[in-house]
Amino acid sequence: MNKYKSTLLTASVAALLMSASASSAAIALLDSGGVAKTQTSASTITVTSTDLGTFDANGASKLVVTVSGERGGAGSYAHAGVTYGDVEMTLILGSATDNAARYISMWYLDNVTVTGDFVVDFGGNGSGVGFGAVALSGTKAGGAADSSFSLGTSTSITTTTASEFLMAAGMANGTTAPTASSPLTQLFSGDTGSSSGAAGHRFVTSASTVTPTFTGANGVIAASFEAIPEPSAALLGAIGFLVLLRRRR
Repeated sequence: MNKYKSTLLTASVAALLMSASASSAAIALLDSGGVAKTQTSASTITVTSTDLGTFDANGASKLVVTVSGERGGAGSYAHAGVTYGDVEMTLILGSATDNAARYISMWYLDNVTVTGDFVVDFGGNGSGVGFGAVALSGTKAGGAADSSFSLGTSTSITTTTASEFLMAAGMANGTTAPTASSPLTQLFSGDTGSSSGAAGHRFVTSASTVTPTFTGANGVIAASFEAIPEPSAALLGAIGFLVLLRRRR
């Protein structure tokens, strides 16, 4: 092959490489669980793997949990932290709901290499907890692609890719628990002391605005997580052609 043709082909393939778009690999749900627990007012509460049905997130690319509960007694109230197997999780979003005494939050941990119990630090005295957890594979590292909180029975999340996972939770005053509405898959719904909660999840397979809803909730929190991008067929083919061209030269 002469030098001119080789240069032209290389330039053409380079242009293909630059224009080739990446697609997204599928996110997989490895494990999930949820529980509503009550307790005498205390500053922390432990959620065991047995509480969640022998939940194990070891090896997951992302662990996501939702926490809801009401303050027990006087004092400030905002969830201060969550650990899994003694490893600190990172806050995505937290908010008081219809009353400053009721709080809901979501947390994540990437590249999980531990197993064990969850410990929730209430940042004050809590009378119980609503807790949902999912372990995922195939997710991008880092926080949520989008997250939101709204008073009422629903909130809105905007997804921008064709492979995202949505986690959501709802909270209500009193012991009549909210329930996750389809297409959410419910993780739990139950009494958490002087309040109640529920959590659910779903896969989102197109770029759209979705509205996770919990019947009977006073406040809803939600977040979406994107898949790891993978090279498109065109990109892989261009790379292979460049390798072949280099060998022939």
